[in-house]
Amino acid sequence: MQGKHIIPISLVLFVVLLLLTITLNYLLSYSGLEEAVKSALDAQGVPPGSPATSQPVVVAGPAPAEPEPSLDSGPPPASMWKASSRVFLDPVFDNPAVGVVPGERIRVCSYNIENFADGYHDGPKRTTERQRRQAFFASEIIRKIEPDILMIQEIENARSLLWLNEYCGDTFSVGYITGFERSGQSVKLNLAVLSRLPIEQAVEIDFGELKFQNAPPRGLLRFTVALDDTRRFLCYVTHLKSNWGSAEKNQVKRRRGIEILQEDAERFVSDRTSHEWEIMIAGDMNVDPENERFLSDPSLDPLSDYVDLWRGRPISDRTTIPTRRGDPEFMFPPAAFDRVLVNSELIQNPWKITPLIALQEGVDTDDRHAEPGNSRRHVSDHYPVFADIMRN
Repeated sequence: MQGKHIIPISLVLFVVLLLLTITLNYLLSYSGLEEAVKSALDAQGVPPGSPATSQPVVVAGPAPAEPEPSLDSGPPPASMWKASSRVFLDPVFDNPAVGVVPGERIRVCSYNIENFADGYHDGPKRTTERQRRQAFFASEIIRKIEPDILMIQEIENARSLLWLNEYCGDTFSVGYITGFERSGQSVKLNLAVLSRLPIEQAVEIDFGELKFQNAPPRGLLRFTVALDDTRRFLCYVTHLKSNWGSAEKNQVKRRRGIEILQEDAERFVSDRTSHEWEIMIAGDMNVDPENERFLSDPSLDPLSDYVDLWRGRPISDRTTIPTRRGDPEFMFPPAAFDRVLVNSELIQNPWKITPLIALQEGVDTDDRHAEPGNSRRHVSDHYPVFADIMRN
């Protein structure tokens, strides 16, 4: 007598799953769902063949066109000053033993050190060795200026700042650097200050939290220094939007950043009337109001009450970003993007600022493709600028 043939459960499950798969494919093909899902994945940037994610797929119509920016539209309903986050910074290092007190002269310097990274996860070209060389070559230029306060743009992090101070002979007593973020990701182009004078307060003003259209990039670094018992030095380091992309959008972003700065300065001073304030705004502003290309650019208009230290000077004196030859598509007339503006108090007694100077070294003008840090010929695409605040 023969036994009964028992069908394995695994086979039954396989057949059921096969039938379900065939049925599902049939429904997708004839209901239009398949095309809808593909369109949704394409809209989210999922490449063909990518594994499915746990996130639900939302099928939506085309995104509305972004309205054109307007300088006359005014700020968003909420105050821009309140919308940007403010963080009190801790010093990267603090060595009061090498510090000095304000004397009869305070030399301030602003320097955009091109893509001054630390070489970690910065691509095959920007190795740690090359970035250390860039720090060393930059220090050679800085040593010629001998600033009491050095304001830096395009620096990545604390490691880069420590290298620079090391190669400057550890002459600065304190250093601060921002940690800007955008959409939760760290930004590589930060702002920093190295100072031989004690800094009373350093604050990062990060634009990364701003959600309105055409919000400016990065942010500001604000710090204060005591000049004497009654007077204080309030300084803003800035790096405004570049000129890549739409000129109109760039202008809006630069001006929005300046409006936030202006509002912050007004609030800061009005809340601290026990002191007189000398105010300076310095950095790479990516605009030159006396350059033909920027004659109608309104980026710096909110600072009309400030004195622009480059105004009226010949271009030979005020060039901070020179013409670099080697690629006709990227050649441009020389410009003064690195600017210093001060309030009227800094051109009067008892403290007065001297004319601005550009140390025109460290840019390889014969090679548009020169990489910063490969040699002394090219440290950055910008020249540093400096001036002295003198006690009368």
